[in-house]
Amino acid sequence: MHPTHILAACLFAGFVPVVHAADVYKCSREGGEVIFTDRPCPPDARTEAVPQRAREVLEDDTSDTDRTCAAVAEPLWALQPLEAGGQLADEQLLTVRTTRERLRSECAMRLAVSALAHECRERTLQVTAAVQRAADTRRNDELASVEAEYDARCNDEARLADILRHLRPLAPGEG
Repeated sequence: MHPTHILAACLFAGFVPVVHAADVYKCSREGGEVIFTDRPCPPDARTEAVPQRAREVLEDDTSDTDRTCAAVAEPLWALQPLEAGGQLADEQLLTVRTTRERLRSECAMRLAVSALAHECRERTLQVTAAVQRAADTRRNDELASVEAEYDARCNDEARLADILRHLRPLAPGEG
């Protein structure tokens, strides 16, 4: 049997996960944790296709190493606001430590503080509050407005571009 036929049979049978021509995977876990990675998502996470424009942001003038490092840095970026506020749970603290170490060892980089990460955290809290208030149907317009603002500022494309802007090479002796 031709290798292409074997692959097609595996895909049809569901043995090989399919992600639309993406070098970047968006993995969502229970509890709302979202990571971007250059590797397939772990079994306990839902895989989502990364929008074409977000992939283009990573691909335009960005080396494979930078794309990989952006994927490594994403959990650290998302946790910056909680870390700054001293609000990290033990598991999140471990994620921050291991992500920083991985960023140092695999990429020789660090992630600078991002204002957008803080803004997106604040907007997430606003959406959560608006969802709770939306039980009162008179507040549905507020929910739609808050969600639209979040989507406009904190979409995948904006997040990935911001991570790339905030990756910094390690200074000599910093590794």
